[in-house]
Amino acid sequence: MKTGYINPRPRFTLKQQVEILEAAGVPASRIYVEGERGETLDAACKAARDYLVHVADGMRGLGATPKAIREAMVMVEKRGAVIIDAARKQRSDKDRWSMYDWASGKVTAEKTGLNPGKSRQGGNARAAMHAADRLAEEKAKPIWKDKRFTTDKAACDYMNELHPPVKFGGWNPQLARRTFEASGRPRGNRAFKLKK
Repeated sequence: MKTGYINPRPRFTLKQQVEILEAAGVPASRIYVEGERGETLDAACKAARDYLVHVADGMRGLGATPKAIREAMVMVEKRGAVIIDAARKQRSDKDRWSMYDWASGKVTAEKTGLNPGKSRQGGNARAAMHAADRLAEEKAKPIWKDKRFTTDKAACDYMNELHPPVKFGGWNPQLARRTFEASGRPRGNRAFKLKK
């Protein structure tokens, strides 16, 4: 049985989102509404037996800012869940960056009154160029988690050896942590002491 999640806002009401989710086959009884009876995105992820959480407008429904959306996605991925964009038929395990670009553009459009398509064109182009200049995520993630690399930098350096960046610098520890969550390796002074 499908599970849905809604975070209502003035420009996209509860009623509008419910209609989209029900049209996608999500029963009303399985729709979690942020703030109602203690319902949260985390609760929806836990309740999704197939690990698929249907959201009426994809990642845009996860937060009011690009940073909030990224933080929500870290939690979603820790739960092993996947966000399904019920309107655009995309899923975060396959269309992560295009979904994020669309959501970021939508945030900007709603705040400034711009056309969502126009406001995300630049973001889409930049994200695509950056993604093309580094090792693909599905190949980079196992390297990031590989404990044979004693530091996060060493893991990123190896990723960049496999796919040398030309323009944007490739993978770095900060980007990898944001994309894949923490590696579990010691950092800072603790890492230095272990190496000694």
